Amino acid sequence: MKILITRFPLQSAFGGEEKIHFFLAEKLKSKKILFEFWGICPEFLKFWRKKKYFFVPAKFIFDPTSILALFFFPFSAILLLLQGVFVLPFFRLRGCKKILMLTLIEKIVLTPFVKLMGFRIFWAHHSPPKKWFFQNPLLIFWKFFSGLVEKIIVPSEFMATEFLKTKKKLPIEIVPNFVSCPKKIEPKKNSSKIKVGTAARISREKGIEKLIFLAEKFPKIDFFIAGDGPEKEKMEKKIIEKKLKNFYFLGFLSKKKMEKFWKKIDIFCFFSDFESFGIAILEAQIHGIPVVASRVGGIPEIIKNNENGFLVNPNNFYEITKKLEILIGDFKIRKKFSENGKKTAENFSAEKFLEKMEKIFYTKKK
Repeated sequence: MKILITRFPLQSAFGGEEKIHFFLAEKLKSKKILFEFWGICPEFLKFWRKKKYFFVPAKFIFDPTSILALFFFPFSAILLLLQGVFVLPFFRLRGCKKILMLTLIEKIVLTPFVKLMGFRIFWAHHSPPKKWFFQNPLLIFWKFFSGLVEKIIVPSEFMATEFLKTKKKLPIEIVPNFVSCPKKIEPKKNSSKIKVGTAARISREKGIEKLIFLAEKFPKIDFFIAGDGPEKEKMEKKIIEKKLKNFYFLGFLSKKKMEKFWKKIDIFCFFSDFESFGIAILEAQIHGIPVVASRVGGIPEIIKNNENGFLVNPNNFYEITKKLEILIGDFKIRKKFSENGKKTAENFSAEKFLEKMEKIFYTKKK
């Protein structure tokens, strides 16, 4: 079986969505499901090139998820459709009978065309639908063309509920994200020098400034960020302005270096303003790290407050400070969250994820 996957952001950093679909492409290959790619997403092109999977790069196209991109939409839509007229039949001749669309623009521009060509259509949404989605003037096309889709794949109950606000009947399929269990995990000890960390794309919605605020409040505690992104330079300037000596940007880390990162930190903070699921939280939990995270989006489906972590209002700086203070000072609570969190993360296995995705792609059309 061959499946065409499409994604069109002009810029991207390696994050949850990339990790999920790269894993999917690698692991389902052994099940004789081959993913081919068409798009302009730099991270996807880099991965497909590295793995020597078949791909066709697309030309300059804006995904209409901002006011500026909406302004360019007529140009982008025409350019995408013209490319699709030549490229999509080529993939069809190569044996791609199914298409997995990740970006808004191809969902609203190409869905009728690929349907006429005989593709079975699947949409995936991993980014939480923010205001731009509900207020987007192109939403009417998304709702109308959703009737041509076999499945709309989302990672959480929260995401399913949000999309059902736009239309009562949608072919929603919830497939929770996953975490891979390391071979060996050493229990966290009661260290006298607590280290706090987060792993996230350094972008506006991830709430990195809240971690900077905490670094000011706890000058004797070291804070670490694993990740990169468009706001990194801005955040680094803030660190310099505040003359903080206990805040460290580690940049993008390889898998091997991430294992060292998980061993280093004692508490994981995740103060995103909105989140579809929170895969980084699962990664912290599987490594036995107690978590304090935002009470937003799909995160409460992972964290049960006071059982396997703390949930906080991401805009309540007093609450954030108090919960972190409790975790720093109480090893018993850290140990409780560590043990319960690991049990939680084990329920979100890679095997379950692959099994559900394989079932979706192999299900016969009704």
